[in-house]
Amino acid sequence: MERPTGGQGGAGSNFDVVRTPEKAACGEALDSLLASGRRRVAFIGQHSDLIAGPDPGERLAAYHEALARHGVTGDERLVLPGADDRSDSYWAVTGLLQPQEPPDAIFCTTDRSAVSAIWAVRDEGLSVPHDVAVLGVGNLKEGLITRPALSTVGQPHLDFTEVVGLLFDRLAAEPPEGRELVLPWTFVRRGSI
Repeated sequence: MERPTGGQGGAGSNFDVVRTPEKAACGEALDSLLASGRRRVAFIGQHSDLIAGPDPGERLAAYHEALARHGVTGDERLVLPGADDRSDSYWAVTGLLQPQEPPDAIFCTTDRSAVSAIWAVRDEGLSVPHDVAVLGVGNLKEGLITRPALSTVGQPHLDFTEVVGLLFDRLAAEPPEGRELVLPWTFVRRGSI
């Protein structure tokens, strides 16, 4: 997410901004995939990730930039919606695994989608990560109980203490000027890549 500018919030305004920059962590995870020799990396995104325009979402931008850094030519047939819904993700991945050149890795922009991707890969008789690596986003606890455990990008621990603190401060008799809180994301490597 971009840093707010002008009257859009943050320091000097009358409201707070919480940012969760994710592009660098997504790039690190994708670099890890590509450094391991994966060359056909699919992208299963949310509809909001795929909206055409001059400023792609952070996750799609990280995907394209990582491919470019590793000299991999992108294949737009590998960029699909489906991360908004478990079933849509399952069927998108099943479809990707049918052509003569299936992906050897899948980057899903939600962990829910990535869990469905693991199921789809296994249902096609393939192995995660041997045949197809799977990477998610969100660091949901559900990823810990998939087999293999899901590699993901997200906050190391979901802790909203600081965010709630901002809200309580706002309820004070004289609320403070706007503040900016940055909750960094990290790459959490587990067994699916």
